[in-house]
Amino acid sequence: MKPTAIITILIIIAGSISGWVQSLRLKELEKQHSQILSEARKLGWNQRTAERSSPQHRKGSSPNRPVADPDARIQQLSARLQSLAKQKADLGGAFGPQSSASWQTLYQLMGRTLDWDEASLCKLLDSLETQPEFRGTFAAKSIGFLMQRLADKAPMAALERAVAAVDTLNSEPHLREIVGRALATLATQSPEAALAWLRSHQNGHQTLGGHSAAVGLIEGLSKSDPAAAFSLVVEGLPASHHQRIGAVIMGAKTPEQHREVLASLRGHLATMESTQSKEQLMMACIEHLAHKSSLEGFAHSMKWLATMEMEPAEIKTFANKIIFNDLGADSGLWFEWMATNLPPRHFEGAGGSLIDLWTNRNHHQVREWLMTLPENSAQLLAVSKYASKVVWHNPEDAARVLMSISDEAERHTAIEPALRNLSFYHPDKAARFVAELKKIEHASSTPTD
Repeated sequence: MKPTAIITILIIIAGSISGWVQSLRLKELEKQHSQILSEARKLGWNQRTAERSSPQHRKGSSPNRPVADPDARIQQLSARLQSLAKQKADLGGAFGPQSSASWQTLYQLMGRTLDWDEASLCKLLDSLETQPEFRGTFAAKSIGFLMQRLADKAPMAALERAVAAVDTLNSEPHLREIVGRALATLATQSPEAALAWLRSHQNGHQTLGGHSAAVGLIEGLSKSDPAAAFSLVVEGLPASHHQRIGAVIMGAKTPEQHREVLASLRGHLATMESTQSKEQLMMACIEHLAHKSSLEGFAHSMKWLATMEMEPAEIKTFANKIIFNDLGADSGLWFEWMATNLPPRHFEGAGGSLIDLWTNRNHHQVREWLMTLPENSAQLLAVSKYASKVVWHNPEDAARVLMSISDEAERHTAIEPALRNLSFYHPDKAARFVAELKKIEHASSTPTD
């Protein structure tokens, strides 16, 4: 990479690191065209409308029609990107979350490179980087997408560019992300080559051999050789011990990969002599597994969770580390899983916290779910927690849900915490609450013809 090109990249990136990092995290975007379209639709973009309004469509040609001459295709896209970058710069370079038109255009143009090989991607990058006027936020994001695509398709080429640019770009976050991503890809293709590359740069520049590189390598290894990935966890790599463990766990995507990773974890634990170290490693892995489950969904998590054969203490740790805010409609399923797998006292704390957060996010959804529960101790806890939340803004609804508990003693136990707190802070709402309770009780005890 020429020095002038490197300087150009630095200028481009300086004002837009946060946006670049955001785009770099769209790791699966490049693999399937449908994913690009899906992301664009989230911004309100309709593909057919966009194509009909494009100049190419008005002329009767498709904007994504392959160009016979690869070099002409590169020149065409390069000219288009340069033109748009200049337009955005002239308009002040706005490219934030609300600028959906800019994102739509970028996604559409980057979709043209889905089937490009290493040579074509490198030629396009070279043509853009050598243009002193290709700068600004739109230009930076364009190069960011191209670099992450190169990291996925030709990781060694991406790493070579990182080495060429490191002295100028220093330790910019986006470059660390590129290195980690390229090593993750390379580790799935050739674990030996990826490890050798990191070893050769580990004592050099922090951007090349730092924590992002170590995490990327371990994450890639977890897909191809999880046993080797766990062996790297105990090494003195730049990433923290917690980050290294997380990379192994988060690298597994399919149920099969989960089973391989978990089997390798058990095998690695068997080689460790210190009981304390074994427990610490296992608990750290369980924490990451819980976070992962929060994102993957209940059904997917159950497929591999059943293979773990966790001890009671490990199940407690797992339940404590689930991120309740990310569970969505699966919250009820996780609550019922906790009721079955946790001891009563621990379930009361973890399950109660889950209902509290779920009610704050979507109390209508919780109410509908409550109506499906059989009457047992878990249902009593869920109703009590729900009522204690909604009673502050809807005493009548809280009363109706609580009065659905058929056992009188259990019903009084569930009513008490909601009434106690409400009567202290809002006597008027407490009066409404009590009135509704009496109204429902009277209606239920009045015989009907």
